[in-house]
Amino acid sequence: MLAQVPVKWIRRAGSAQLTTADICVSRMFLCTAEPMKVGELLKVEVNLPDGPLVLIVVVKNCGRRGQRAGAGVAVFQAADEDAARWRRFCSTLGCELPT
Repeated sequence: MLAQVPVKWIRRAGSAQLTTADICVSRMFLCTAEPMKVGELLKVEVNLPDGPLVLIVVVKNCGRRGQRAGAGVAVFQAADEDAARWRRFCSTLGCELPT
C-alpha cells in the first residue's frame, strides 16, 4: 500500500528522519539516500497515530521506488503488543493481513 509515514532510523551515530513510500504488514520501503547493506538489521521508530512504535527490520534490497532512493526492508522483530499495533495500523491503510 502506498503510504508516506514518518520513520526514525535509530543508530549509534544518531538518528535519521526517513519516510516510507510503501507499507504492508511484513515489509516497507524506506526512502533515504544513505547507504544500507542487504542483510543489515535496523532499529526504526514508526510514527503511528497512537504514538511511536519501535521495530527491528532487515534490509532485503536497495534501489529506487519511483523517483525515490531507499531500501526495501522486512519486519524482523517486534514485541507482541507492538506487532498487534503494527497489524492494526496496516489494516487502516487497507493492507491485506496474513491469516
